[in-house]
Amino acid sequence: TSLGKKTLKREGFDKREKTFSLGNFTIDETFTYDIEFFRIVSHEVKEKESMKLANATWPQVETYLKTKQTLIIPIGSTEQHGPTGLIGTDYVTAQAISEAAGEKLGVYVAPPICYGMALHHMAFPGSAALKPSTLLLVTRDVIESFKQHGFKQMIFVNGHGGNIPTVTSAFSEVKTGEDTTRLELINWWRLEEVEAYEQKHFG
Repeated sequence: TSLGKKTLKREGFDKREKTFSLGNFTIDETFTYDIEFFRIVSHEVKEKESMKLANATWPQVETYLKTKQTLIIPIGSTEQHGPTGLIGTDYVTAQAISEAAGEKLGVYVAPPICYGMALHHMAFPGSAALKPSTLLLVTRDVIESFKQHGFKQMIFVNGHGGNIPTVTSAFSEVKTGEDTTRLELINWWRLEEVEAYEQKHFG
């Protein structure tokens, strides 16, 4: 931002000339300016991307829950996609689609779950995987956490096929007894529009 740039230039954001020690840590006097810059950037992000849960405060979420109880949760994987594909493809696409939908619908979008069941990709450097049992527990705990606060519908936008069995199993564990939470898994590449585009352009 222009204000941010002025702050950086005036206060010497990158200068490390004046420091003092606190125990084993060295504290830079420009730290206070770093914090001010962060506040400026954070404020502008909140204004522009209002449906990102990460940019909301708890009172804002509390107010939101008075009229809406839906939450979109992107989930993907950190894995290889060939010699030219990005390692973050699965969660980056899921996050982008979720945020676009959230802005259009006025629904909060949670931070993405960036790791998935990708054990079959571990021969490739840069890939990281969760065991099915771990992913199930992570998914279930995330659901239970948001449910505790009053979210009644959670839509998982998935970008990785390897997550499907485990995430649906987590849904089954949550949906026991008289639980009325609505849980949905949307695999974006299987959407009708996406499949039509794929068929048209790639056969």
